[in-house]
Amino acid sequence: MEDQHKTLIVVTGPTGSGKTKLSIELARRLGCDIISADSRQLFRDIPIGTASPTADEQALVRHHLVGCLGLDEYYSAARFEEDALRLLDVQFANSDYAVVCGGSMMYVDALTRGIDSLPEISDDVRREAYGMLESEGIEGVRMRLRELDPAYYAVVDLNNHKRLVHALEICMEAGVPYSSLRTGREKVRPFRVVKFAFDYPREELFERINVEETAREAARIAVTMLGAKPCPAGKFPVVIDNGFGGVIFHEACGHGLEATAVARNASVFAGRLGQQIASPLVTAIDDGTIPNAWGSSAMDDEGTPTARNVLIENGVLKSYLVDRLNGRKMGAAITGSSRRQDYRFAPTSRMTNTCIAPGKSTPDEIISATEYGLYARQMGGGSVDPATGSFNFAVLEGYMIRNGKIAEPVRGATLIGKGPEVLWDIDMVGNNPKRAQGMCGSKSGSIPTDVGQPMLRVSRMTVGGRG
Repeated sequence: MEDQHKTLIVVTGPTGSGKTKLSIELARRLGCDIISADSRQLFRDIPIGTASPTADEQALVRHHLVGCLGLDEYYSAARFEEDALRLLDVQFANSDYAVVCGGSMMYVDALTRGIDSLPEISDDVRREAYGMLESEGIEGVRMRLRELDPAYYAVVDLNNHKRLVHALEICMEAGVPYSSLRTGREKVRPFRVVKFAFDYPREELFERINVEETAREAARIAVTMLGAKPCPAGKFPVVIDNGFGGVIFHEACGHGLEATAVARNASVFAGRLGQQIASPLVTAIDDGTIPNAWGSSAMDDEGTPTARNVLIENGVLKSYLVDRLNGRKMGAAITGSSRRQDYRFAPTSRMTNTCIAPGKSTPDEIISATEYGLYARQMGGGSVDPATGSFNFAVLEGYMIRNGKIAEPVRGATLIGKGPEVLWDIDMVGNNPKRAQGMCGSKSGSIPTDVGQPMLRVSRMTVGGRG
């Protein structure tokens, strides 16, 4: 039954039309957050042509589902429906309004009208379908789809390979035609929907987007990486840029400071309070009180006010992140750090916004002080063993440093090491802190977090590459 007191405001339109500006103004006036309904802004590694909200804009109003996925992570309209409805439950518990901003109409329709229940595609089926596209081309996919579902084949855009493969996957997974599962029935939502849509003449829209500038930046990155040589392998200094570079500390060290691991003695940092565990240049803070930050809230999921917790100060371990249950086991004070995805999970100690504090060196000083090494400008995904802190992370955009200057671009670099050892080897910390947003998965589900750091240098690190 529709609740007339709860209103979802949807702001939609093409890229560059002004959706973000209007959404921020509405959200500020109504005292609510913004949920993005843009299928490209979900991915943190697509900086060009998506018109994602800037860091300054995100500081004005908290945004959800922006820059939270890697390019290798699967997402769908069905998952968006589930995630957005969960976020709306939280929004409507605190406000009569919520704002959705985005131009992906399949996402908007999934949230406002509902989407047909379709089977989850298994990895084997997905590999088979995309393998057919790769080996037989789009014509092979068309012929197979015509055989399995002639009704959908008659209406689908035969030049849209994504829709063709999607339909083929469902036919193969469900064992019935995709068209038989497309009911088109609209779901009843327990809130009012008000839509605003921007519509500009094409010429004016192109002028707003500044197509030439966008194209130049995209071309610069493409040409730069096209000529990149394989990264050399070895042990040498690595300069990690600010922002999402903080994911290494978050994954390789931060989880080991959560009481979930410490109470079970499953962390390399267990029993080490008051000890020097890092370079004196390292101060690390977890702060759930930063206004409008991705991991902030007034209270944790046990009703304790969130706090600014200094984890490491000048290299000395000062605190863990402690929830009530593990606090009793450890005899430690709670820190407002108990979090969970939703009611399906029991809350436990988790990070909020975890950052390495700024130092005194400028970025230019760090680069010029490095005779030879790797500059990791953008980090990618990786894996971590929380018990030991061992990790490996891909470098999406990297450059060699030679004679104190950024030199040629390199590809295929991987950073390999152990978090506790890397903490000791940090010998320069920049004065340019920056945060980046992501989703953190653990035993209490997937939750929003900020990671962050200034530019820093690790004096010696194993770099996977070639040669």
